[in-house]
Amino acid sequence: MLRKPLINKDGKYVINTVKQMNVFMPNFIHSFDAAHIVLLCMKVRESYNFNIVTIHDCFGTNANHAELLSEIIKQTFIAIYYDKECINRFHKHILSTIKLCYPIIEDNVVIDKEGNKIIIPKNL
Repeated sequence: MLRKPLINKDGKYVINTVKQMNVFMPNFIHSFDAAHIVLLCMKVRESYNFNIVTIHDCFGTNANHAELLSEIIKQTFIAIYYDKECINRFHKHILSTIKLCYPIIEDNVVIDKEGNKIIIPKNL
């Protein structure tokens, strides 16, 4: 069930910033898990064509394909995580999106819609 949005006394939507900060990292990691499943399924379908079952980050297949599936899982994990710059690229992407939406005062300071200064953390 979807929750009803929070609306303040002025009729504006209220965003729970604490909740947004708390759910960001789990959602970010889940997106990598989802990308891994997609790569895994594509590799199996295109190169080997055997049946697999996935539930979140668990994988299964028939016993005669288990060792091959294990190897493909490792290969597809490496394909995603070998690039140590992915976090920095993501940070730059978020910065460019923020800079499209808000006025920039300095390189890492923007003004939000309520006129508040927001300091954006520097790259890692």
